[in-house]
Amino acid sequence: MILTFDTNLAKMMAEIAQMLDGPNFATLAALESALEDSFNFSQEIVRVDTGSLRNSGITESNVAGDVWVGTLTYGGPSPGAVKDPVTYALAVVAYDAPQDWISVTAEATKPLFEAAMAIQWGT
Repeated sequence: MILTFDTNLAKMMAEIAQMLDGPNFATLAALESALEDSFNFSQEIVRVDTGSLRNSGITESNVAGDVWVGTLTYGGPSPGAVKDPVTYALAVVAYDAPQDWISVTAEATKPLFEAAMAIQWGT
């Protein structure tokens, strides 16, 4: 009796090379879109008293090598708003926890980021 095992090393090496190459253009575009959608979602649910907190919201992203970082920030400059700068964003999050707009946004939009990463891996 003979038992033989074989594997497709070319496919495995291609997947490793893809991981080492970092995110491709389609993945980066999907990540940027997910960040923008997250921001828009958060703008709909952020606490609004004067509008200053909502107005202070910004997004930033950066790619360094094979690492993409997207940030959604509230607090800080709020040009033209009643309260500028906004210094109380963290207090509002703490007051509303665990249903604060940041946590709700993160949970609700997590599938967008997962879908973006699926583009990278072709799944």
